[in-house]
Amino acid sequence: PAPLMDSSSIIISNTGSVYWEAIDSCGYHPQRREMTCDIEVRQRQGFAGTPPGTPPWNGPGSFEWVLFCVDYGTGTGMRPVHISGVHVHDEPYGNLPNWYYAATVQDNPVDGKTLNARAILSWTIIPTSCNFKPIWGNMADFRIKLDP
Repeated sequence: PAPLMDSSSIIISNTGSVYWEAIDSCGYHPQRREMTCDIEVRQRQGFAGTPPGTPPWNGPGSFEWVLFCVDYGTGTGMRPVHISGVHVHDEPYGNLPNWYYAATVQDNPVDGKTLNARAILSWTIIPTSCNFKPIWGNMADFRIKLDP
């Protein structure tokens, strides 16, 4: 089996710019088999416009993508589980950040193992692998404990 990472904490790596957004924490719900990470939006603007219906509407907004990966201990390393995304837009009313969103995916692992997991946040560019380095965003390595 793959060696487990240090159990002391989640490891956040600023692989890209975190001026606009960042993953702050991640977790796993063993009964629902869901991995979730929060996305902290740190700026009012820079997300490709305000939504329709807001004066002045000026763009479609954009997406924050999160790729979730797990090392199942089979010797193949991190494997993609699924990708999640949230739609974000510029804040037109003068409210100041920070705002928090959640990205969640389901997985089908079984048996009670503790496994290494990774989440990669990327603005507008969909992560293509578990080694993807985002231009805007970051990465979190954490451990998950599966239900028996």
